Parts: sequence; structure tokens; C-alpha cells
Amino acid sequence: MSNGKSKIEIDCVIFNLDDNHLKILLVKETDSMQKIKWSLPSDSIKSGETIENTVHKIIKKYTSDDYYFLAQLKAFGYTNENSI
Repeated sequence: MSNGKSKIEIDCVIFNLDDNHLKILLVKETDSMQKIKWSLPSDSIKSGETIENTVHKIIKKYTSDDYYFLAQLKAFGYTNENSI
């Protein structure tokens, strides 16, 4: 965070029921040491965006579906400003 501003990161848990099997979308990433890491689809909220705008952008990036059920299950945060 070079500009001194905090960023808010949105992680999405995207479920899919496929042939009576529950599946969760994970994103495969490779770090600078060429180690493979799996994570939830995510992005940070850009200036002027809302949580909902960011979530729609994430879903559009990783799926081709325009019809989905969307619910915010939980928001997590730090308990004091020194934790960041």
C-alpha cells in the first residue's frame, strides 16, 4: 500500500451444484517462487465502487453466468486500526 490507504479485499465463495455434487470455485495461482496456490476468487474495491459492484465484477470474470443468487454471508475486519 504505497499510497498509505487501506484497501478492502472481497473474497467470493462461488458454489455450484453439478449432478448432485456441490462444487466450490477455486483460482489457481503461481507465486514468484513458482509455487502453486489455490484461493477464492477475489478483488479489491476500487474507488467509487460498492461491495456489490465488486462482487458482480468477480463473478463475471470467473463465470459466464448472468443469473445467480447473491448473498453476503459475513464481513470480517480488524478489531483495531493498529492491526492493519
